[in-house]
Amino acid sequence: MPENSANDSYALMRSEIHHLGILLGQSLTRQEGNQLFELVEKIRNLSKDNPEEVAQILGRIDLDSAIKLARAFSVYFHLANITEQFFRSKDKAIESQIKGSWLSQMAEKIKNSNIDSNTVATAFKNLHVRPVFTAHPTEASRRSVLLKLKRIAELLNEKYSPGSLTKVTDDQFSEIIDLLWQTDELRLERPEVLDEARNAMNYLDDAALGALPEVLQELNRVAKELKVENVLNPTDTPLEFGSWIGGDRDGNPFVTPEVTTNILTLQRGHAIRDLQEIIKRLAEDLSISDRISPANDELWEFVEKDLTKLTDLDSRMKRINAEEPYRLKLSVISHRLEKTRQRFANKTSHVEGVDYASQKEFIEDLNQLYFALNNEKSELIANGILGKAIRTASAIGYNLPNLMLENILINIMKHLPH
Repeated sequence: MPENSANDSYALMRSEIHHLGILLGQSLTRQEGNQLFELVEKIRNLSKDNPEEVAQILGRIDLDSAIKLARAFSVYFHLANITEQFFRSKDKAIESQIKGSWLSQMAEKIKNSNIDSNTVATAFKNLHVRPVFTAHPTEASRRSVLLKLKRIAELLNEKYSPGSLTKVTDDQFSEIIDLLWQTDELRLERPEVLDEARNAMNYLDDAALGALPEVLQELNRVAKELKVENVLNPTDTPLEFGSWIGGDRDGNPFVTPEVTTNILTLQRGHAIRDLQEIIKRLAEDLSISDRISPANDELWEFVEKDLTKLTDLDSRMKRINAEEPYRLKLSVISHRLEKTRQRFANKTSHVEGVDYASQKEFIEDLNQLYFALNNEKSELIANGILGKAIRTASAIGYNLPNLMLENILINIMKHLPH
């Protein structure tokens, strides 16, 4: 990123933080009156040059005022942090447009090095990255607060997007700041392990339907650029998620076998809903008509077999997609995913051909579409939107994050007789 552009961005960020600070001051006056606002301003100005006097003031104020003062600065730093994150993200996006993504930059370095193609291919084949989520006991940010900060970031994006059709007003920012002030940042009770797992699921859902498919698709593009495209198959999992929440057996008294079971059920529910969203988006794209581009007989045989077993499939889907075999197959897959989710939730038995017995069976169903499309006419589609969906689905799997149960096994081993 050019130095001048970086300086301009920094100046704009500082200006926006200052502007949000002014709106916060107006909000404090609305919510609590001039007294709190004046106290905040006094502390803010004195802290620059006279910290001793600040300490004296803080030592004299009553508890209620101290709490409100702390909350005022907390909201300010929330606003400053989300603004900084927005501008840094914006700068990174501009840098990627100029220099390419970090994966593209890596590919350039590899191409300009003396690394032989076999070494690169082996590295791609053995690539397996697993970001692991954990719950920290001091994490106090409620989702209610995080969602409001996310909305601030969305407003900033609207405000600074070239050609935006809507004008972002101060009232929109002020409304959220008022809501932040009126929202208790602290939970009344300590979150249970299942609450922590639910919170992590929100982040994982966002990643699974947002950044994950883009990163996997970019990785596949880079593999082609480095001429190792045959190494990465759509069903490979170079990137997966992990989670310690509910899997630690190293002395946490709140993690019981029942809690672990419930968290696995929760994760499976989220994973399947994410997979259903992927299938829904894919169905919107794969509007391939059999009259224009006939599907092979094998795909039609699979579809007919599915429809025979799934007697409760929505008849409307059969009717409106009668000449669109890919959409029919995706309707079947989505229906079977829902039956699988219900099976996990209700702890019932697997019914062959109705729900999925395993993740492998689900991916094989998607692969039927891939094999049917991977021909001269539709190769770009097969390796584009369909390949992207299969890569994402393979990475998500049934559990979304793989519950890290190593500590359970280690603890069991300690108690086994030698």
